[in-house]
Amino acid sequence: MSEPVSSATVLAGGLMGASVFGLATGTDYGVVFGAFAGAVFYVATATNIGRIRLVAYFIT
Repeated sequence: MSEPVSSATVLAGGLMGASVFGLATGTDYGVVFGAFAGAVFYVATATNIGRIRLVAYFIT
């Protein structure tokens, strides 16, 4: 039985959100995508971080 929301779906949604944000605000897409990719890399490689703090890194 598969999960209703896979990690790939969440990642695709985040990337789409970053793209829409870049288009709506006129911010350079490379900056928005780089910030999102950096947040994903940091959270994926960090250890001993609580769930609430992980979510906070994506929000800020």
